[in-house]
Amino acid sequence: MVRVNVCLAVCLLLVNVLSLANAQKAMLIGEGRDFNLSCKLPSHVIQKPERRIQWTFAHSRSETEFDEPVVLSSWLTRANYTTQWESIPERYAARVKISSSTSGNSFDVQVEKATFSDHNGIYTCEGMDSRFTLIHSAKVIVTSPPILTVTETTMYGNTSDPIWLRLMVDSNPAPAVSCKHRDQQLIVKSARTEGSVQRSTMQPIVHKHKTIGRKHIVGLQWFLTADGDFGNYSCTAVNVVGTASINLTILPDRLPERPENVTAFVNEITTHISWHLPPYMDGLSQKAVVVLTTPDGQRSNPEAANDGNYIDISGIQTGTKITMNSQNMFGMMSDRVSYVVKFDTDSSNTTNMVLDDAITVQQSMNPSLRLALGLGVPLTVIAIIAMVVATGGIHSWPPIHKRPDDEANARRSTWWSARSGTTASDRQSRIHSQ
Repeated sequence: MVRVNVCLAVCLLLVNVLSLANAQKAMLIGEGRDFNLSCKLPSHVIQKPERRIQWTFAHSRSETEFDEPVVLSSWLTRANYTTQWESIPERYAARVKISSSTSGNSFDVQVEKATFSDHNGIYTCEGMDSRFTLIHSAKVIVTSPPILTVTETTMYGNTSDPIWLRLMVDSNPAPAVSCKHRDQQLIVKSARTEGSVQRSTMQPIVHKHKTIGRKHIVGLQWFLTADGDFGNYSCTAVNVVGTASINLTILPDRLPERPENVTAFVNEITTHISWHLPPYMDGLSQKAVVVLTTPDGQRSNPEAANDGNYIDISGIQTGTKITMNSQNMFGMMSDRVSYVVKFDTDSSNTTNMVLDDAITVQQSMNPSLRLALGLGVPLTVIAIIAMVVATGGIHSWPPIHKRPDDEANARRSTWWSARSGTTASDRQSRIHSQ
């Protein structure tokens, strides 16, 4: 039981032995708790031969909006008796009880199981002579810890347009909301009083904050300019009685383009394969992922060189499949393209072969090595790397990445059909046949 004494000099709120000696401060009452408000008449009111006392209640649905006061109950008190003039309104009767002491000098409001919808607001004890004058009042805040939700936990953005995040918080009093990136650098912060948020660059970003009862809608906006602005975020809502957090992820809304200008140079020892990665979203990070699959099914993932645009492979076998993708820092991949290594013999020392959208193969053999082989005729090993699987709409998505790049896929499908004369279903059949 929480008891609040409203008197001439002090108003005491007892919550687990905690006292607040200032009637003007908010009284925090946990939702579902019981509490009492007690009004003891001051001496100048008691000395009057006839006096009228009343409790009023102004319900509050926000920090600044209050309903018109409702008279909970009023009494006429004289030297030897007290008469109740008005009783509590029916809508409050179930959970608000009004009583007075036998001395006639103390008038109490008893509230059972406080709720925001019925009991959050300002309670006022007034005395009347020629007019009502304030004896004391208590601002009761029925508190509840934050419950935080978002419209979606995975969002997609780009470096050209701002991204909005809408948070919904159920709490009383109103919470402060902030979001931090995975490195805990403060990216955006909601300030209830200022109505603006700031990023790590200290550029103000306007947000909207709407309150309906104890439900608060917070709109946060920021611009994605680099790799570090994407990724995992933690958003937190905090008020005086609790904290709630929720995790979300911001991912690029576009897939990388597949590697292009793929070229291979083959000599007696190694195969040098190089490529070019098209620019990705104004310079976001990406890399080429190369998978080699030998004829007997063994797979390997050779690492690209430091500049990320070539690999050197030793002892490559005929029939080896080379599969390539572009991948961003979140594991989102472009369409894949695959090639198969074949070997042939020609009478010339150098052979160039260009396959449509495939690898340009160059072969040059050392004459001394040719003589050492004792074959008697020039022998050139020509690595013909033929495309066997073209773009197929196959993606290697992490479980959380569920949004396909529909526009890019449609563009690539149209491009493939124009170049090869095949349909998407034909392409899928070729993919599965491998």
